[in-house]
Amino acid sequence: AFPAIVAEATNQIFWIDLFVQPAAAPGNHVFTVDVMMANQSVLPLALTVSVFNFTLPSNIDYYTAYGVDAVGVLRGYYGATWQEHLDEIVNATQTYARMALMHRVTLSNMMASDWQALAAVPVDWAAFQKRWTAFIDGADLPWGLADVHATAFEIPPTQYNASASNQSAAITYWRE
Repeated sequence: AFPAIVAEATNQIFWIDLFVQPAAAPGNHVFTVDVMMANQSVLPLALTVSVFNFTLPSNIDYYTAYGVDAVGVLRGYYGATWQEHLDEIVNATQTYARMALMHRVTLSNMMASDWQALAAVPVDWAAFQKRWTAFIDGADLPWGLADVHATAFEIPPTQYNASASNQSAAITYWRE
């Protein structure tokens, strides 16, 4: 899990993703999750996971399109100081997009988080493509998930730089 700052005398809910390798034996598996504070275990939690006798495919045959609020991701990580971390918005969004793909779900508006590249004059399509091609064309992800790709996505908005030349370049880029 990612590090989180929890204010004193408050409660915080955490969502834990568990990924079961395709070769895992069916049955109940017991393990411990340690809640850490200052690099020391303060609360060991015993968990039991039931593994069933089937494997999900790496890719799905139906389209999914869920939204992600990239700024909300930063607010969740950094609280009131989120604006100091805008340079991390693409990496944070890509982390969530990979996690979603591992659940066979597409975050359709993930590329909109790359607003800095989209606002450049002219748009740096080569840099944009380098960051997002694996999500469109497919990539290998942990736990044996092969050639996983987004099933649907929104074409990033061009309102960041609505010049006629950028509008024309965007249309050409997405048609190719």
